[in-house]
Amino acid sequence: MKNTKGFTLIEIIVVIAIIGVLSSILVPSILGYVKRAKETRIKVETRYIYNAATASIADVIMDGEYPLAIDKQYVKNGVKINCGLITNVNIGRAQITDESKYTSANKSDYLIAKGVIRGLDSEDVKWQFYKFSSKSINTTNVKPLNPLGLDCKGMTLKKFHADPKGAGCSGVVIVYDSTGEVILVQYSRSDMLCTYEDSKYTITYEDKGAKFTSNMVKYWKG
Repeated sequence: MKNTKGFTLIEIIVVIAIIGVLSSILVPSILGYVKRAKETRIKVETRYIYNAATASIADVIMDGEYPLAIDKQYVKNGVKINCGLITNVNIGRAQITDESKYTSANKSDYLIAKGVIRGLDSEDVKWQFYKFSSKSINTTNVKPLNPLGLDCKGMTLKKFHADPKGAGCSGVVIVYDSTGEVILVQYSRSDMLCTYEDSKYTITYEDKGAKFTSNMVKYWKG
């Protein structure tokens, strides 16, 4: 005769209780691991941008054909530093090889942006490891859409994502001084914004008020 005895109600309750205890222990650990992995990834990618920008600026300086466009100021520790600025605007144009908005005074910004996307292996806009424009750009006649302009003054990550022009793309801010040293990099991925300054990484989240730097003076008139 077959044994048709099943689980008793008490046994089922005990099993459910054990599963509940294990879940309360494991789920937070798994979620914490996922969060740390995402934060590690954005730090690594931000460092890639920093390295690419540093190398690109050095190339422009060594070439010497165009001067660095030091036409802005960045406020650091209460002190205004004459600086240049690269954002999505420059990089989006560089990805479609659009030089129409540049003059000899700021052509270096285009060359720096071009060097950055080359260093990030993002020249092929059909496949972008770093996507800086919400348009799927495949011709030189398509204008890139960039919500993060050349002032980027305190724009929150929430506002960046709410703008249709920011759909699906990352925000980037690169600030460099008159010697060509990169003094600030900000890079967003999903709901995170990573800031690299003074050799330190700071990660803030969209729901915690993450925002791009508010320390820029848009145009500096010396």
